[in-house]
Formats: sequence, structure tokens, C-alpha cells
Amino acid sequence: MICQPELVEGGHYRDLKLYNPSFMKYIVPALIICCITATSCKVKQKQFLTTLAIEDSVATNGQMDTAALVLKNRVESEQSQNITVTANYKTRQIIIQSAVLDKDWIKSHLLKRGALIFYETYSIYDLLNSLQEADKLVASKINTGKTDSVVNPLFTVFNVVQPYQSKNGEQQSSPYIGYVTQEKIPLFKKYIELSKDVFPVDAAMFFQEQPPTKNNQRYYAIYFVKENDSKFFANNHIKEVSTELDNKHPAVRMKFDAYGQYIFKRMTTKNVNKAIAIVIDGNVLSAPNVIEPIEGGDMIISGSFEKEEVKDIANMLRSGYLPLQLSLKNMEEVKKAE
Repeated sequence: MICQPELVEGGHYRDLKLYNPSFMKYIVPALIICCITATSCKVKQKQFLTTLAIEDSVATNGQMDTAALVLKNRVESEQSQNITVTANYKTRQIIIQSAVLDKDWIKSHLLKRGALIFYETYSIYDLLNSLQEADKLVASKINTGKTDSVVNPLFTVFNVVQPYQSKNGEQQSSPYIGYVTQEKIPLFKKYIELSKDVFPVDAAMFFQEQPPTKNNQRYYAIYFVKENDSKFFANNHIKEVSTELDNKHPAVRMKFDAYGQYIFKRMTTKNVNKAIAIVIDGNVLSAPNVIEPIEGGDMIISGSFEKEEVKDIANMLRSGYLPLQLSLKNMEEVKKAE
């Protein structure tokens, strides 16, 4: 006989009560049947073939193999078993066999390149003369032949960031040069393209989405970064990636390998009291100001991130950089032979 406490009303136990162990001969077979049923359900899980087409005009076998490995890592972050990813060199396709994949997840996460790049930035002080020259140049081009001229066309499209006084009295500014609304981004890009010759040859433009205003207006911060040899392509030097809370906000923590630590220390040493833009696939995640050189290669990327967004960023960086541009071609269920 085996002792077992008896649960009574109110969720409390009272004196131990004896029960007959002969019931075990019914319980054990039942548990075995449940396990077999659960295993059978896993075996019978439907499988799908997701076909991805390679958009790059030239792709080596090595790049396709690397892409297949990266994709497998990303799918495994969502599903844990029965996943195969193969590269077909002849058809220039990559085939994923797994449980069905959500199409929105494929576009928003699986097919992202995941290029993590650290850039030195241009401040408003660096570019103020260029912006003023650009405004004049754009005005001369768009007002040609018109009776009603547009005054300061460039500066009417976006809001220039205002400098501020630091605690020690020095004049400083934000790492971005200004704000532009979502609907005016195409016009702003057009004006910058018309006047690109007045900007530094290595200046590249990126945007960062800001939290919506009270009236649900969408603004984007405008960054100009230095697209030259000073940038740090970090993907190949990431040793560890994890998620955590930074001042109660979701954040991504990463650690670089030895060479990445050397590059990052050199970059932060050069840019003390300046901002470094952290960019993934052309989108600025954040642009922190460097207080002092960073040694050890341990850093945190934080900002106005949602918990799920941080998880996706961490998974993308952990799985690796996708070396090819891919698109979803087809998705179909695998038909089992009778």
C-alpha cells in the first residue's frame, strides 16, 4: 500500500489516505498510449516546401551554401525539428522543408540580409554649409521657367535640428540633422539627389522612425553617415548575442571576437564626444554618443524597441548575415507517397 494526501475543499490536504497500487497497472499503459499518440502526431505533422529565388545576377555556390545555413538557423529559431534547407545550384533556388512558414514572417525576418554596420556620422555643424548650398541649387533647378518660385525648397521639406548647450557650456547637437514626415521623404530624397554634388563624396543618408506624435503623425530622423573605410561591418565578428533589459527597456547585448574588439576600440577612440550610427539593412537602430573608448567588445543596443522586435534582431544577428538577395517564389505541401 502507498500513502497519498487527500485534497479536500479549500485546496488543503488532510490526513494521509491509503490507496491500492493495483491501479498502476491501468495508469502505466495509459501513459504509454499517450506518449505513442503524441509521437505519432509529431510524425504526421504536415511538411511544406518553401522555394526561395535568388535575385542576385551572380551567386557563387559558396554564397548559396552560406545562405542555406543562415536560413536554417533562422527557421530553427521558430521551429525546432524536421527542418532541411538545400541549395539548388542549377535552378538558382533554395528549398526549405519544414512546417508551414508564415508569409509575413518570411518577409519581415527570414529574407532580411541582417547587415549590421557601425558608421561615423556627420553632425549638423559638418553639413550646414552643404545644406544651404543644396537649398540654393534645388531652388535654381525647380524654379526654372516658373512664374511662382519656391523659396527655400529644401528647408521647407524638413525640420533642421537645433543645437543645444551642454552642461559645460559647449554647443552640441543631436546625431541627426533634422526630421521629415513620412509623406515628404520621397521629395526630400529627390532634392538631395538634385544637389548631391555639394555634399561630401562619402556622405550616405539613412532614416530612423520615431514614435508617433499625439496626432499619430510619423516623423523620421535624418542621418548622414560616412560611407568609407572607417565603417565597421560587424556580422563576421559577433561572438555572442543575447536579449536583456536596459533601464527597463528591451535591448540587445552583443560581444565581438578579438578582431572585432580591436576594430570597435579603434573606432570609439577616434569618435569620443561624437555619435556612431548603428545600422541594420539601412535602418538606424540608434546613434549613441561615445563618452570614452570601448574596450572588451561588449555593447548594448537599446532604443524604443518592443520585446518581440528585440527578439527578432537578436535572432537575425545570431543566425548570421544573409549574403544573397532572396524572394519568396512558392510554398506547397509535401505530398506523401501512398
